[in-house]
Amino acid sequence: MMQSLDKLVKTIGVLIIPIGAGLFLQSRFAVGGSIKSSI
Repeated sequence: MMQSLDKLVKTIGVLIIPIGAGLFLQSRFAVGGSIKSSI
């Protein structure tokens, strides 16, 4: 049970970072927002 929970948390953590980076880059460059508004 604990091992599967650890694996789930690790998988979600690995997925969140590229999604967040993609959303930041989209907001920064595609929309043309400033860094402050992109964060």
